[in-house]
Amino acid sequence: MTSFKQPLLAIAISGLLFGCGSESNNPIKEPEDQKAMEVFRAKWNHYLIGDPALEYDSALQAKIATLNTQTEGWLNSQPLRADGTFADLVITPSNIDSQLRANYLRLLAMAKSYTLPQGDLFGNVTLKTTIESSLTRLNQHYYHANVTEQPGNWWNWQIGTPKVINDILMLMKDDLDPDLISQYILATRHFVPDPTTINVGGNIKPSVGANLVDTSQVVLVRGILDKNDQDIDAALQSVSTVIDTVNQGDGFYLDHSFIQHTDIPYTGTYGNELIKGLGLIVGSAEAAQLPALDNLNLERIYPILLESFYPFLVNGRMMDSVNGRAISRINGQNDKLGHATLNAMLLYVASTPDSQHEQLSRVIKSQILTDLQGDFFDSIGLFYPYQMARTIVEDSAIDVITHRSEHVQFPAMDRVVHHRPDWSFSIAMHSNRVGNYECINSENTQGWYSGDGVTYLYNQQDHYNQYWPVVDAYKLPGITVLDEVRNPCSGQRSEQREGRQDAITWSGGSQLDQYGSVGFNFTNYNNLLSAKKSWFLFDQDIIALGSNITNNSSSNALTVIENRKVVHNASIYVNGEPLSGPDGFTGRLERLEIQYDTTQHPIQYIALSDNTVNVKQTCRQGDWSDIGVNSGKVEGCFVSATFDSDLHNNYQYAIVPNAASGYVPEIEVLSNDATAHVVAHQALDLIAANFWTSGKVGNIEAQTPLSMMMKQHGNGDMTVSVSDPKWSSHVIAFSLDKNITISHDADNRVSIDASGIISVDVGDLDGQSYTFSLKRI
Repeated sequence: MTSFKQPLLAIAISGLLFGCGSESNNPIKEPEDQKAMEVFRAKWNHYLIGDPALEYDSALQAKIATLNTQTEGWLNSQPLRADGTFADLVITPSNIDSQLRANYLRLLAMAKSYTLPQGDLFGNVTLKTTIESSLTRLNQHYYHANVTEQPGNWWNWQIGTPKVINDILMLMKDDLDPDLISQYILATRHFVPDPTTINVGGNIKPSVGANLVDTSQVVLVRGILDKNDQDIDAALQSVSTVIDTVNQGDGFYLDHSFIQHTDIPYTGTYGNELIKGLGLIVGSAEAAQLPALDNLNLERIYPILLESFYPFLVNGRMMDSVNGRAISRINGQNDKLGHATLNAMLLYVASTPDSQHEQLSRVIKSQILTDLQGDFFDSIGLFYPYQMARTIVEDSAIDVITHRSEHVQFPAMDRVVHHRPDWSFSIAMHSNRVGNYECINSENTQGWYSGDGVTYLYNQQDHYNQYWPVVDAYKLPGITVLDEVRNPCSGQRSEQREGRQDAITWSGGSQLDQYGSVGFNFTNYNNLLSAKKSWFLFDQDIIALGSNITNNSSSNALTVIENRKVVHNASIYVNGEPLSGPDGFTGRLERLEIQYDTTQHPIQYIALSDNTVNVKQTCRQGDWSDIGVNSGKVEGCFVSATFDSDLHNNYQYAIVPNAASGYVPEIEVLSNDATAHVVAHQALDLIAANFWTSGKVGNIEAQTPLSMMMKQHGNGDMTVSVSDPKWSSHVIAFSLDKNITISHDADNRVSIDASGIISVDVGDLDGQSYTFSLKRI
């Protein structure tokens, strides 16, 4: 590998040396290799319980004290049963997979208490005896090499449980019976014989994406415990492939999208687990300078952190547009997933190459300090990332990012993000390439419309934590939808469920600098509703257009402008008047304002066409069990704005976050029909367009479907960005009513024929934008 910022071999081993271990087919015998294994294990354990070279501050000390108190409580009140389980974690035939893992998770917490020198239970003989006794009996009864069935979820048997077991053995290897360690090595080899496959209900399938990192981790740590170079080599070779670019299925794409489960955008969950596991592997293997690292190019992961993950982080949170079914979990809310992603990023800081080190550190510091919850340091997981976070935040040489203006398209997963210094916006779509939503394991049972053009607006308030159990799932912001009752988990248009929605071929857009055009030629899950939808994103405004809304069902169709969770004392104004009464407002909307308090600018929704809109403020109650497997009551108040799409088959409005009351967008809508959606931003001299088909609007004539942004310069020159959101053409073409020539074309993709038609070769861009410059002759 290339050289890294810090020489990670300078690590205190802290007495974590290896015992005799178990016999293996291919043991490592050289003294220098033995030392490498010791260094690997020391580094791995530092991730789990902290690096003694870094400070254990008062918060960590409190965490250790809490952990010790918890462990003492288990020792005193939860005796082991004959099968090695704790009294309150009884295994039955129906819960064996999850409850077995729960027992091992408790043992891992106890192992941390035993191995933390700062704790009162460090080296406690009674604690050691309990851990070893439970491990022995659990191995004898449940997790051993002769198990023939894997009831329940395969993940618990092949990933969740062996990862936890390996961590326990890494922490306590010097204090456990070598024969017990050998039995567990045989067990994990039985359940995970190699890192490249998983066994799902008796079907052997490739292990891919985040799962491949997990299975590689199981095999790698087993190889370290067993001193088996075949396992180590196989694991590192396999894990290196997860950062290869893919063009279908699970993994990272050319445009930095991340897909798991064949076609579901999952950056915030599976993607986060991937970089966490890879961070543990890369950091420990680099510290040990394992020979198997040679020529694997694992340093390719560092740009991915900034290009695939950072765009979806806002104020310490991970945008829900890429969190998948985790939105239905209490521990899967956007602040928790944001913190988890930052903790994963922190695993890489010490080894990040100089070219990315400063930016990664700035990103982490900025996200922690702008966290609206202010609780990043209150939820301590792995100790080492916490220590690194404290170091970074307290380092005055690391600047905070104060001005963030960017627009990023992720066409391979039909996602868009748009950032400004005091607000951020995201759009979630789907297509014949990307699934609409996922409901499995009784999670995300009401996620029906979460990929149907849902818009997410983030500003100073926190709207999306505890949002999903209580929001009206039939009325999500941005969607055009049928007013009908749905069955849980119905209408999953994804490759692994009911097949992707092949009717949606136009999904995506173009970006020019920090601005973007987004288009969605939408057809609903059962092909009874369709609409052409666009969003044009600028500095202060998001312009939403819709046209050709066609309803072939017996249900009413409606379009949702907003359904926003607000604090109970928020002030809501419709056309300048306070919203009041249980019936709300129904009539011609000019402007809707949501004012949270006198210190914050409002969010404004400004009508750009004459539609009758219904605005209501309602308070709702829900339960986590309504949408997933957790339980607990949730309450929330919402402001909703909708209109009847059967009465108005088009719409146009502006969303204006954090601007002063009375703000007027400098926007002209040039087209909103079956041919194209086109707007002109006068102050920016920008034209933004989505051509659904060939046609002419103003001086732009599209010969093919395309998305476009065009910036006029004072000297008559122009910068143009185009894309093919249909992914169907090798060449897209348009013309302008003026004599022009090409002034800049970095990749030689643009040509102009004698009739003035401008052709752009986009065949290998997979929906991404291409930017070039034209000059008036």
